[in-house]
Amino acid sequence: MQKISLRSNDPTLGFWRNQYCIAELACQQRHTFEDTLWWDTVLELFIQAYVKHTRRWPDIIAHCEKRSPFNPLRNLLCQRDMAYYHIYKDLPDALNQAGCSTKADWQKLEGYINHCIQQVHYPPLISQYIQNRVIHYRNEVRNTCITKNSLNHNNKRLK
Repeated sequence: MQKISLRSNDPTLGFWRNQYCIAELACQQRHTFEDTLWWDTVLELFIQAYVKHTRRWPDIIAHCEKRSPFNPLRNLLCQRDMAYYHIYKDLPDALNQAGCSTKADWQKLEGYINHCIQQVHYPPLISQYIQNRVIHYRNEVRNTCITKNSLNHNNKRLK
């Protein structure tokens, strides 16, 4: 993430800034996680697709860059699209490989996410909306992971 260099007017800068902030806070507090191996693994897996621009990332970034620079919502729409894809594609893939996390570690990350969103100083209603959406989306992904793992575990016991 540190090696990514973006122009100050790049519509993807806000997404990068939030991701960097979350990763930086969590890495600084790595020792407080219950499962540090999970954190190390999920962080690496979670950011790789974005950093290496694999899967649909080139298309998503290109779509952001094609939006009119005169659109006052350009950057917010870009951040929304990037976050949605990141949460619903990259996060499930990372959790499928690393595991669904402990409840405490998941909550800890939620705190870092909220902190980083607040650091941007969006208007209050927008900030609250973004926090709620991001938390809702990521909890859906984790709940799916837990359900899937529970079903797999039950199917193995039945065999």
